[in-house]
Amino acid sequence: MTPEEAGLRLDAWLAARTGATRRRIAALVREGGARVDGRRAAPGLALRAGQSVRWEGDPGAAVAPVPGPGADLTVLYSDAEILAVDKPAGVPTHPRSPGEGGTVVNALVARFPEVVGVGDGGLCPGLAHRLDRETSGLLLAARTPPAWEALRRAFASGEVRKTYLALVHGEVDRPGGSALPLRHSGPRGARMVPVRGDRHRGFPARTAWRPLGSGAGFTLLEVEIETGLTHQIRAHLLAAGHPVAGDPLYAVGLPSPPGLGRLFLHAWRLAFPHPATGAPLRLESPLPDEPRRCLEALGIPWRG
Repeated sequence: MTPEEAGLRLDAWLAARTGATRRRIAALVREGGARVDGRRAAPGLALRAGQSVRWEGDPGAAVAPVPGPGADLTVLYSDAEILAVDKPAGVPTHPRSPGEGGTVVNALVARFPEVVGVGDGGLCPGLAHRLDRETSGLLLAARTPPAWEALRRAFASGEVRKTYLALVHGEVDRPGGSALPLRHSGPRGARMVPVRGDRHRGFPARTAWRPLGSGAGFTLLEVEIETGLTHQIRAHLLAAGHPVAGDPLYAVGLPSPPGLGRLFLHAWRLAFPHPATGAPLRLESPLPDEPRRCLEALGIPWRG
């Protein structure tokens, strides 16, 4: 990195060096295919003189996930423009490197090959959003570039209503919420922590919840998020004193409810305007058997 190049965005610098599009470069950087001084970085990182930038492969070449059975793919909704699948808990949403299998996206491209190249392309073709590995539920994808653009605009403008189910430690007897900004913390930025002082040091995040029932020291919450940061619900509920049951990262040392061997966080509903027609659409993912049985054991009614 020369002094004349200092201050350039990482994606602009790589695009100029390789001739690839900025979109392709951004996808490459987000997938970990480019590193600054040996570390992962954001596409918009402002580069400094003397820094070392290395990337893998040819950013101008097409990269696509390997088609494969991956996760069991339950399709909840499908039309000519979009589709929604039911992501199992413990299964990654997408590969992190070329050739990796066993993710929802591997199964998605095997069954719906038209999604390859839609949206950001790369290893996340067609995806309109992401879910944490430990989270189950609704995952939305576009089958055409216009549908993907419309969905991304809808997510960015807040037109998509995202509702989750979360079982948390403790008794919650009234609705609540959090607007604390969040920032990465810990080794490799694996955890998200709230910023309580200088709010400009974190990413904006807004979460609201209301109790649906309690039993045996746990409460089932309906959770809505206006933003979509990594681990947002988990970090905000921990900060409120009610970590999500079964959370291996934010509820360490706390006992899980009987029969629960996973994170009790489920992407339950999505409501949004259809990207082609604008008609209101509401999709729902049934609560999986294990969380349902857990609620029964705790004596918390569930009729969803």
